[in-house]
Amino acid sequence: MILRHLLAAVICLGLLGACDSMPFGKKSGDSSNEDPSEAAKKAEKKKEKEQKEQKEQKEKDAKKAKEKEKEKEQEGEIIGDIPPGSPFSKIKIGMGMRQVHDLIGPPNDQNHYVTGKSWIPWYFGDDRSRVETFYKNQGRLTFTGGGRFSSGGELIRIEYDASESGYKK
Repeated sequence: MILRHLLAAVICLGLLGACDSMPFGKKSGDSSNEDPSEAAKKAEKKKEKEQKEQKEQKEKDAKKAKEKEKEKEQEGEIIGDIPPGSPFSKIKIGMGMRQVHDLIGPPNDQNHYVTGKSWIPWYFGDDRSRVETFYKNQGRLTFTGGGRFSSGGELIRIEYDASESGYKK
């Protein structure tokens, strides 16, 4: 009987000793018993990760903006197959009227007309009118007419037609 009591006492003391090494109410897997320096390191790593994600998002947004700008530069249409030796092969959508005339020479004829945007009272964009230029045996080029505050338009359409008369009809 004494042996039994002695054995029970040893077991209880062993359990109490093991329980004393742990803070009261905390389990071994609980992260709230970490060092304050470890918690600071984790917070710093989390902050760095968030900053990295923000930087990546900004880069993605900047890339999208560049792609959009590139698309804006190339807005327009090319009708017909332009042969490599043609003067029209030297020009690109988005070029200014003066730049085009310097590259391929003046047109044989031109036609200036207004678009529906000219009737919008507070529209000051450069698409209130259009200028269509005709080149004999080459085709037609269409430019925006320029806005109220700008001097010339941009090339928005290239129509290659080797049978072009060079004059408006």
